[in-house]
Amino acid sequence: MSTSVRAYIGCILTAGAAAGGIALYSWSCPAPARFAVYLGLVALASLVRLGLPQITGTFSLNSAFLVVGITTFTLPEMVVTACLAALLQQVVRARRPPTVIQALFNVANEAVSVAVCAWVFARLLNAGLPVLPMLALVAAVYFVINTVIVSGVLSMLQGVALAEVCRQWYVWSFPCYLLGVALLGVLWIGGAPDSAESWLIVAPLAYLLHFFAGLAIGRGSDRAAAPEGEREIPRAAKLYIGAVTAAAITVLAVALSDFRPHEPALFLGCVGLAAIASTWKVRLPGMTSNISVNFVITLFAVAAMELPEALLIGAAGAIVQTVWGARGRPRSIQVAFNASCFVLGVAIAHLFCRTLGAMDPGRSLAVQLGVATLLLYTVNTALVTTVLALIERKSVLDTWRNCYFWSFPYYLAGATAAGLMVAVNRSFGWMPALFILPLMGLLYVSYGQHVKMSTVAVSTN
Repeated sequence: MSTSVRAYIGCILTAGAAAGGIALYSWSCPAPARFAVYLGLVALASLVRLGLPQITGTFSLNSAFLVVGITTFTLPEMVVTACLAALLQQVVRARRPPTVIQALFNVANEAVSVAVCAWVFARLLNAGLPVLPMLALVAAVYFVINTVIVSGVLSMLQGVALAEVCRQWYVWSFPCYLLGVALLGVLWIGGAPDSAESWLIVAPLAYLLHFFAGLAIGRGSDRAAAPEGEREIPRAAKLYIGAVTAAAITVLAVALSDFRPHEPALFLGCVGLAAIASTWKVRLPGMTSNISVNFVITLFAVAAMELPEALLIGAAGAIVQTVWGARGRPRSIQVAFNASCFVLGVAIAHLFCRTLGAMDPGRSLAVQLGVATLLLYTVNTALVTTVLALIERKSVLDTWRNCYFWSFPYYLAGATAAGLMVAVNRSFGWMPALFILPLMGLLYVSYGQHVKMSTVAVSTN
């Protein structure tokens, strides 16, 4: 170990010891029972460790709980919790026991990260800033400090550029922080922690577990997708496309017969946002189809707007997604079919959501979005994979499984972002809800990197 590495580790250990000393000296625990429950949850989350492809480290779910705790508990409580979480993550069920220096370094890293975030949150709270930006900033600060500290020592030990190490950790760990911001916002705006909105935590957890479990069993495909427009469409596929398109046209005609936008500015803004988001596309490995961020705007429209408006927003996004940046000039039949899939998915999701609302006006945001996401995802993927199976003369189930693996995490993440948009719109109006756009952009960048590096990781196994 070089002198520079020893000096770096010494600085982190000193800072961690200072944070721990201050916490113990000023110890306070206003709600012992509540803190004990929280401490138990963090301990359980620390036992769930996920391997990170292409690097030797592991990732724990306790980070999401730590970020939540920073906004709720005192600095001494959080420093103690962070140290305990770091120890449990390293020691329990470890393949190889860490050295004393490794254990102390990771404990100090967590103590420093949490202490800085708690200080930042306290300063922002005293300044009277809005809650949502405060939570977003706290999550970002935690991510940056924690990742940079770990990447710094790895860079020095491995002789790799710091930027490269940070990039590797960013690709695999950032979605948790990204979704944690949305989760914190929905929980804070939605009400008490024991409300139904709290179940939105399932989305980020399922997102991570799905992706890492899929990589562990070698899912994915490295087949090259043929350029759009080069395949001959069989007769059966043409008949199927015609039936789907006719059904969508019928739904549109009936819905638009009474089209009167209640908020024209909101409607036009969402159409524009859906068009812009449709240009942020990620191609699914082994398939000719792709997905974009526009479904987040579509989900928002389903939950917050009338059926005609939601249909037009979904159709506009689908058309732009099909035409923009296509490998080859898409056929008119492709454009019509993709728009029809979105129209039918939006219509069914909107119908069920409004039915639930009529049966129980107090139905929670989490339930409505959960139903809308499930229906929109199921209808869209089922229609698309069926036509792909007919064109490629392959099993519908096998085609859907591949599409499901790559697209389901995206819908989970998008549902959380859409929930945050709806919650902000209900509390503060639609203009502040537009500030979720950077979250959508980060979702697109992060997922694109996931698909790219996941394909590489699977193909090299």
